[in-house]
Amino acid sequence: DKLLDSFLPNMARIWQERRERARINLERQKEEEKLDKFWKPIRDKAASRHEKDCPICYNSYKHHQNGDVYLLDCSHMFHKCCLESFERFDVGGNLCCPMCRHPGYQKKLIQGF
Repeated sequence: DKLLDSFLPNMARIWQERRERARINLERQKEEEKLDKFWKPIRDKAASRHEKDCPICYNSYKHHQNGDVYLLDCSHMFHKCCLESFERFDVGGNLCCPMCRHPGYQKKLIQGF
């Protein structure tokens, strides 16, 4: 009986933790779906230009370190390291796209582009 009495509360705790993890995963999945709906048209617009080179360093997206690329909400793309270098030189904190000067951009990391 003592073994069973210690077993039941532990099982209840384990099931509660599983339900909580499932709820968190579902919320995370819904948030990712919202982001995908936001970024898909932007990525499609960027892909329609068929650009193969980063406009900062002029090197190919394909043949660069790990191929990580940032897509901005204005649809311009840059190597991750190139955009991060550009951002470090912004002294005034007024980040804007290096191509179109779109202010206060959002960015999404696209791995293995």
